[in-house]
Amino acid sequence: MCIDDSDNSPYWDLAVDEGSWKKPSLDVWQYSRCERLVNLVPVPIAIEHTGTPADYDIDAFSVPIVSRRLADLLIEIAPHEIQLIPALIENPGEWFVLNVLSEVDAIDYKRSVMTFYEPEHPRLPGKPRGVVQLILDPAKVGDHRIFRLHDWMVAVVVSEAVKRRCELAGMTNMKFVPVSR
Repeated sequence: MCIDDSDNSPYWDLAVDEGSWKKPSLDVWQYSRCERLVNLVPVPIAIEHTGTPADYDIDAFSVPIVSRRLADLLIEIAPHEIQLIPALIENPGEWFVLNVLSEVDAIDYKRSVMTFYEPEHPRLPGKPRGVVQLILDPAKVGDHRIFRLHDWMVAVVVSEAVKRRCELAGMTNMKFVPVSR
């Protein structure tokens, strides 16, 4: 699941407020580590570029920001795989940072087409740097409905059932990139 990032997208562009994440008390990466958070402090979100409010957006740090409408749909479909953290946006409505709790080691490295960080990289030695074609091992995916990938936490992967429900509900600013199995 990703955003419609075309140059003519009518939707707003959101980001965890830069002034907030530079404070030592806020770790912007905590929302993409698949760990349940205990101190659910509302997350300040800045509107980077104005546009039509959307049901889904993701910032540069892979932090998904969702509307109440999408949050309700995801709670119904995958209640144990997500955590919703209130987001503070200067816009009417309820907004949430979507903390995806499921992390699955499901990349089929033999069949996927990827680039990798060099073995000497200080944080991510030998880990995926970019993905051209992602292929997952269905046995490892199992019954997960929404998850991040163990070695490539950038992506938020959803099941076909979640995709269909989002499309039927007319969720905005969502683009689904097919993943092979």
